[in-house]
Amino acid sequence: MPQKNFALKILAIIILVYFALELVNATYYLNQYYEIRKIPHNGTYRLGNGPEIRILLIGDSIASGIGASSFNSSLAGLIAKKYSSDYKVVIVNKGRNGIQMKDIGVPDEKFNLTIVTVGTNDVFGFASINEFRSSSKNVFGKLAKSSDKVIVTGPADISLLDPLPILLRGAYKLTVKQYAGEINDAISQYPNIVYVNPLMYNLTVSPDDFASDHFHPNDNGYRIWFEALEPVLP
Repeated sequence: MPQKNFALKILAIIILVYFALELVNATYYLNQYYEIRKIPHNGTYRLGNGPEIRILLIGDSIASGIGASSFNSSLAGLIAKKYSSDYKVVIVNKGRNGIQMKDIGVPDEKFNLTIVTVGTNDVFGFASINEFRSSSKNVFGKLAKSSDKVIVTGPADISLLDPLPILLRGAYKLTVKQYAGEINDAISQYPNIVYVNPLMYNLTVSPDDFASDHFHPNDNGYRIWFEALEPVLP
């Protein structure tokens, strides 16, 4: 019996140390996140000359550019740069940090191109898959009518991220494919919507591709994400 009690005490100490380390880890990365979130890149930007092309970015922090050092280095900036040599680009970035599929609002305006980054926060928060499915059908049904072409990307595989507790990473690894599958199913009936599934690309998995919070892309990470989208840009 004494040996069993001793073993239980050792196990309890190990568990307490684990959770203490996870708390320190999370606190550090959360502080880093609070710093980089002060520099979002949403809003309306105009650049270039020529025929006008209207581009909309909606969705989560990948759309808003959290982690990028400047607008030019964000996903919106890289997309705008691609078209600015031939067009007068009006790029409207309505990305919001923490947004889930159910939170996405589709503007009344008409756009030539819409980029949607979504799903990562649904995975992170273990959002109801049924609600996600319903919201996906609603959002993509509206987007198919409001934009000539729609490109959807997300969710990212957050099971690879350092700030997240080790015990949750396995669950994230399993569920992320479910959300990606729901997106793929929801857009299947719309010929003007294309899905770029991050799980099929090597997106922001190197430490060199992350901002200081180790959760959002840095300039290099956004370049990699843009390069994944570029082949399907019109």
